[in-house]
Amino acid sequence: MIRLIVVGLLATAYLLYFHWNRERIENGPRAQRINCVSNLKQIGIAFRLWEGDHGDQYPFNVGTNAGGTLELCAVDKNGFDSNAYLYLRIMTNELTVPKLLICPQDHSKKAATNWANLQSENISYHFRSGTNVTEANPHEILAGCPIDGNILYCDGTVKGEPIKDEYGQHPMHVP
Repeated sequence: MIRLIVVGLLATAYLLYFHWNRERIENGPRAQRINCVSNLKQIGIAFRLWEGDHGDQYPFNVGTNAGGTLELCAVDKNGFDSNAYLYLRIMTNELTVPKLLICPQDHSKKAATNWANLQSENISYHFRSGTNVTEANPHEILAGCPIDGNILYCDGTVKGEPIKDEYGQHPMHVP
């Protein structure tokens, strides 16, 4: 009789574990993708707060003498800035923690321990810069996640579905 009870308990435990593990596997990436969207929304708010205090311009459109990083931008042919970490460093009051710059599904990146140590390798998201990347152009892409395909637009909205350009490429694709 005791063996029967033990076998029943073990079978129940196995079924519960199997069910819990299946739920974790199925919902894990979705939850991480939602956290990625949340990160991008918070980053968008940070840009808009910074912009509100600096003549309605994002940091990469403000000269270094005025507290921005305009002269330090290094934009590639796709509009992505390899020096984004420099303008993210000056947005520390608005961004709060460096962990926001890491997609939850990006296990290759590690958050900077503080803002002074922030480098490109501490950032998952790709950022664009340029005079057209401004709140005045709300449908311009400000940033995006190359892992999840989430896109942050200049008006602060985040689209959670990957979008393709006229060539069938994802806008965050870097050749």
